[in-house]
Amino acid sequence: AQNPSQITNKQLSEVDHNYRGPLCNSQISIEDDMLILHEPICGSTSHTRLQLVPRELRNILFIAFHTNAIGGHLNAYRTLHRLRLRFYWPGMYGYIKRMCSACPGCALSNPSRAKSSELVYNFPVEAPFVVIHFDAYVAGKHAGFEGSDAYLIGACGMSGFACMEPITNPSATTFASAIMRILLRYGFCHTAVLDKDSKFFGVCHEELDLLQINCHILSGSNHNPSMLVERINRYLNKGLRVMCNKHDSVRVALKAILLLPYT
Repeated sequence: AQNPSQITNKQLSEVDHNYRGPLCNSQISIEDDMLILHEPICGSTSHTRLQLVPRELRNILFIAFHTNAIGGHLNAYRTLHRLRLRFYWPGMYGYIKRMCSACPGCALSNPSRAKSSELVYNFPVEAPFVVIHFDAYVAGKHAGFEGSDAYLIGACGMSGFACMEPITNPSATTFASAIMRILLRYGFCHTAVLDKDSKFFGVCHEELDLLQINCHILSGSNHNPSMLVERINRYLNKGLRVMCNKHDSVRVALKAILLLPYT
């Protein structure tokens, strides 16, 4: 509404109550035949741009962000944040929670997971890269064309955004150096989540203590299917298998890992 004064009480009563305030404040506009909500950022003059989703498209978006290969059947909280960065509709969390509860893929992916076994924060994760999950990925016994033997995969605990750093001669020192490069590139986090692995734990933990970054240690990704990076690694396995069929070599792993999170 370009002129909120022209909106009558009768017209406003026919609109969902979540939209009444934005309509009165001219925060909803039409762009490219789509309804766009300009949600103000608290304490700032800027806003986030969210597309309003009609009822018939909500299931399509849920499938795209939850049940596809990169979606990984993450829990309702993480699925909500990934959608909420771009879209909005009233009752999003309740809808996503119901869909996750009814998702057969979640039942297969998480047969033994309970809420009590997940990583719980005593603060709301409302900004990207406040919590980062780290784990190693090895494409095969052959090094990449550029000489990398392994890859450190980092994932944002809120949005699921994945980043990668190639590693030559894997050791605690080279993994710690890779963590530092990721933190310098994307910003220092509040909490880093590590896997308790001999190559991964010692020096990495010492470096995080030096930077005064909280460190949460998981018991082992192979026995913890709820770990975020482990799901990304399974997606990389599927994508790399397709790329290896085309190139006939796992030495293209660096190019594949750079490409796959953005497809």
